[in-house]
Amino acid sequence: MNKVSYLLMTIVASILLFTSCDREALSFEKDKGDNNPTFVGDLNLSSLKIGVNAADGVNASTRAGVDVSNFMLTIYEDGETEPVKSFAYSEMPEILSLTVGSYTVEVNSHVPEASAWDKPHYFASKTFTIKKNETTDIGTVTCYLKSIKTTIEFTNELKALLGDDVKVKIVANNDGELVFAKDETRAGYYKAANEDANILTATLSGTVDGQSVNVVNSFTGIKAGEHRNIKYSLKTNPGDTDGGNVGFTIEIDAKCEIVDVTISIDPDVDPVDPPVVPPVDPPGPSDENDPTIVGTSFGGSAFDIDDSHVVPNGGCEIIVTLKAPNKMAHVNVTIDSDQLTEDILTGVGLKKSFDLAYPGDLELALGSAINPENNMPGLGFPVGNEVIGQTELLFNITEFTPLLGIYGAGTHNFIIEVIDQEEVSVTKTLTLITE
Repeated sequence: MNKVSYLLMTIVASILLFTSCDREALSFEKDKGDNNPTFVGDLNLSSLKIGVNAADGVNASTRAGVDVSNFMLTIYEDGETEPVKSFAYSEMPEILSLTVGSYTVEVNSHVPEASAWDKPHYFASKTFTIKKNETTDIGTVTCYLKSIKTTIEFTNELKALLGDDVKVKIVANNDGELVFAKDETRAGYYKAANEDANILTATLSGTVDGQSVNVVNSFTGIKAGEHRNIKYSLKTNPGDTDGGNVGFTIEIDAKCEIVDVTISIDPDVDPVDPPVVPPVDPPGPSDENDPTIVGTSFGGSAFDIDDSHVVPNGGCEIIVTLKAPNKMAHVNVTIDSDQLTEDILTGVGLKKSFDLAYPGDLELALGSAINPENNMPGLGFPVGNEVIGQTELLFNITEFTPLLGIYGAGTHNFIIEVIDQEEVSVTKTLTLITE
């Protein structure tokens, strides 16, 4: 009996020893290389901003016309069809931990319908990479109109002849269908089956000058994101040689025209992989009351804020002048830096993005007032009522410049946006380089 017990114990011990060694070998193999799926990094979703391109002719920036709070974000790992994460823009976490690798985030305004009234579908995608123990900023994702926008129009000459029963049925790709009354002012939006080979079929029916008509037209080569206006007109003037109306017929012509619109994008939007959109007229001159951002002093001399500038060791005087004739409502600043990460900024009481008009818990760190906890002033920026309602102020980052080179060479972007009380905005990026 003792020999049997001893033998069993020996076998169990051998199995455990073998399993332990095997586990050690597996663990060792897993820890080799930066592409190991057990390694993780962070995605800084607080840096993500949704912009909307107004390719449908509406000024649709994040602050003017389109509510992006319910836009859906879906994250896919490259090569996978099942999403890693999905959430509404208003409910997304600030930080999301992911295994190292390449990813794509897709943004949808909603699940596209085959057809709908006044419901444009906006879409965007952006790729990013997660690296081991690093935080990745995703930045701005620009959404473009993905659906086909359709409107109808009658010339005045034809409109005078239309009966109350006149309607236009428009079908896209033999799928989505909407019926336009003769006085319909809404736009119809259709799901695009593909990027550049969609079909619209329009059927005008009803009574025109007492006659029953049924005019069918098909239009091909419709691109996703286009606004197509179907315009009906009289092809010929009715009449007859006898002075009466015997044998008189109505002929109607239909043209499906691309609507040329001035595209208006939120100025700080960085477009990514835009779809083909109709040509636009060149922008006209800026309104004299629009906000402006100008480089006033770099080491004592005026400078072009659109250029990058090398900051000497120890920093230098850098002042930017902000103007808003219609008075300021917001001054948003985002620090996008190779070295000044979110963690470093948090460690000195700052954040990557803040609004000088409404600084919240950053007021002491950003402003000039003495902080009672350390008896030290902040960075000296104007905050709160020093911003709201002002027509001009100085954004002086001189006190901040010595910090730029502490963590080594790098590029530091200060993205400055001024929004006035008419909701007109301008954005400039102050790019500083430390060597």
